[in-house]
Amino acid sequence: MAEMAELPGGATATPAAAGGAAAIGLEPACPPLSILIVDDDPDICRTLGDVLENQGYVTTPALTGREALLACEGEDFGLVILDVNLPDIQGERLLPQLVALLPEVEVLVITGQATLESAIQSVSPNTVGYFLKPFTMDRLLETVARIAARKRMARENALMQLRLQRGKEELEESRRALEALLGNLPGMAYRCRFEPARPMEFVSEGCFDLTERHPQELLAGNCGYSELVHPDDRRWIWDEIESSVARRRPFQLIYRIVCPSGATRWVWEQGRATVKRAGANATLDGFIADITERHGMQEQARHQEKMAALGLLAAGVAHEVGNPLASISGVTQTLLRRTDDPKVIEKLELIKAHVQRISHIVREMQSFGRPPVLDWKPCALNEVLARAVDMIRFDKRAANVDIHLEMARDLPTSYAIEDQLLQVFLNVLLNALDALSSTGESRSRRLSIVSRRAAPQHEPALVVEFDDAGIGIPKEAVGRVFDPFFTTKEVGYGTGLGLAVCYRIVEEHRGHIGIDSEPTRGTRVRITLPVLERPPDGS
Repeated sequence: MAEMAELPGGATATPAAAGGAAAIGLEPACPPLSILIVDDDPDICRTLGDVLENQGYVTTPALTGREALLACEGEDFGLVILDVNLPDIQGERLLPQLVALLPEVEVLVITGQATLESAIQSVSPNTVGYFLKPFTMDRLLETVARIAARKRMARENALMQLRLQRGKEELEESRRALEALLGNLPGMAYRCRFEPARPMEFVSEGCFDLTERHPQELLAGNCGYSELVHPDDRRWIWDEIESSVARRRPFQLIYRIVCPSGATRWVWEQGRATVKRAGANATLDGFIADITERHGMQEQARHQEKMAALGLLAAGVAHEVGNPLASISGVTQTLLRRTDDPKVIEKLELIKAHVQRISHIVREMQSFGRPPVLDWKPCALNEVLARAVDMIRFDKRAANVDIHLEMARDLPTSYAIEDQLLQVFLNVLLNALDALSSTGESRSRRLSIVSRRAAPQHEPALVVEFDDAGIGIPKEAVGRVFDPFFTTKEVGYGTGLGLAVCYRIVEEHRGHIGIDSEPTRGTRVRITLPVLERPPDGS
């Protein structure tokens, strides 16, 4: 057995006591445990203080109960070593007063006269040990070390909880900031699985403005993003994404999506593949923005450049053709007046008809290079539309066509060039009659014309829609119908200038003309004209 040392008051210590907390493998806490030693014997207070401070603790002596209470008012002690036999306040009465001042304090009770009654009186939720003099310092130090370790652990747990709480608050703040950022972006941030259907795992609030679908619709798993992509674009888009992922490079795409309302939008997408952990499936993270307006402006600029170049060419060609054509026409008229031969007259009439056709083409070509004088004035769109419909009713192609005209009431007047609008409406109507005349007898021959106000979320505008149940336009040709000299009609039945002229006129009115068509099912032409209170600048 280790050698014992006698301490004042009957306590004994061995060399092992010097190990204290280290004897049971525990380190004193940092900051060190602060201990209040309450004993009326100054030697015991001093000796206990020296031994405990050698172990790294901080001690404060108190020889009376009043000194102990005063000390507790200025120091947050973690442990009180209390002798119950004090000259002024008995320990049983002092204990609850100490706990009232320091609710978290733990108490080791020391007494030299142990009775069942005194033990019962010392029982408290804060009392963690009961020592009877004489006691060994080893046992006291082991108990203090355990208390210090427990308090250190409690402090570390509290600190960890505080850090966790702060981390949660910072994470929540970051989440709110990210949501605010994504919510203000003009587009949709996303994460989707790397699959052809592209089921979404995350989409930002910009989803609805872009796709007309709420985020929950895409996140529910019933609708993959690929279903929103235009059918003609799906295959090549997925091929591009797969190729970029295989090369570990980001991808950039421009393509079309189709909204539930039927609207087609051009979008720009940038993204890349990410793998969250080894063995996990890759996901695609990226951003999609609506570029319909910008794409339309670029297409319009390209079309304007093409029209300008062709206008110069057409004007030159028309000038060169016009002079000899006038000579041919004059000679033909002279010969018709001088001959009575039926065969010669038949040939001359054929020449005359072809000359008139060429003259018509020349006049259309001249309209590109030398626009007519513009007569802007307030115009009632419904009146112009009704005139155009009345004019085509006498065309032989309209004989078996069910023409349905529906015009909204109280449409506002707008500055326009009336003759040009009439030309646009007639061109579109005659194209519709040509398409209907090419269908079989069993097909419905219906032509619907509707005028209305534009949707309220847009600037004030008027819309005219022409729907026919004709043969439609091949998909590969829809994007070229406004190009000068492009036609889907048979040779000799179209100049390819009608819709090009319509496009230019509508553009001069600051409007838009668009075509949706499906082969064998028909065509819809939509003309949107802003309500102008004065002629547009530069007109």
